[in-house]
Amino acid sequence: MVTAIEWHCHRCLSIIYDDFNGYYYCECGSAPSDSYSFKCNNRFHGDEFVMSSKCLDNHEVPREHVSPNVNILLLGPTGVGKSTFINALANYLTFDTLDEVLDNKLASLIYSKISITTDDYDEREVIVGDDDANEGSNDRITGQSCTQNCKSYPFPIEDGGILRIIDTPGIGDTRGVDEDKANMKDVLTYILSYDAINAICILLKPDEARLTPSLKYCIMELFVQLDKDAAKNIVLCFTNTKGTMYRPRATKRLLYALLSEISTEMGEATTIKLTRDTMYCFDSESFIFLVCSQDGISFHEQDSYRGNWKQLVDESGRLIAYIASLEPHPTEKIPV
Repeated sequence: MVTAIEWHCHRCLSIIYDDFNGYYYCECGSAPSDSYSFKCNNRFHGDEFVMSSKCLDNHEVPREHVSPNVNILLLGPTGVGKSTFINALANYLTFDTLDEVLDNKLASLIYSKISITTDDYDEREVIVGDDDANEGSNDRITGQSCTQNCKSYPFPIEDGGILRIIDTPGIGDTRGVDEDKANMKDVLTYILSYDAINAICILLKPDEARLTPSLKYCIMELFVQLDKDAAKNIVLCFTNTKGTMYRPRATKRLLYALLSEISTEMGEATTIKLTRDTMYCFDSESFIFLVCSQDGISFHEQDSYRGNWKQLVDESGRLIAYIASLEPHPTEKIPV
């Protein structure tokens, strides 16, 4: 008797359905069934994707070969705004102008809550995305990471490719360093589902007063598990930079000291150069304006948001172009 199993897409992790007319379906879309290959997460079944499999383990993951993929691992301190960043980036890469978004439905990949103040100075909370317990749709302790487990968020980009952002629990929440260590182990296990990571994006605020020991630990652990070449794939993105004129400001000085300390401890190969190629400045103000507009909340400063949108569309394009130029970092060396 053959055991029934569920197949999951390695992009969106949703269940794959067969329409029995030659196509498979998941939350990403559909593709011909003969374009899929399969990989089992069991370490004894090999590392390669194959066109068919006799494995009946329920952890098999199908991979569709039609489009090129770009995988970005997103890390950052608790409260830095990773969920808003993911949703905003998806829109910056989809719509060239703010008016174009006003005429269409706002793209939302991930659940997040945004607190705003209206023109009448009333406090409001707007919600983006579908209800998701993994992203804090249930009440959580203040200071605790909203993201409880790793999850990937794919969306289409130019040339038929898929950009996948792998979201992770926040670094340095109230549960302490042991929680960071457990989360980091989960992150490294999770990315084994992918052959390679194109970039490791560390999200920070531009004017931090200090950088936590947890952040140092996570960066060092990346070098230990992915090997020191991972330094070449690390990029730094800063949120809320409109107030610092789209510059990193104080955080850059702190990063320089932290990264110098890491390279001294682990060797020159772990050096991360703080240049315009490796640093990107973002702000979610115009995205939040659009969220409010679609929720029936109006603001008067629409022209300023148009200029802000163009700035961020350009910065998003610059980020993706740089990541596309990098040699993907293989995950095969991560110990299981």
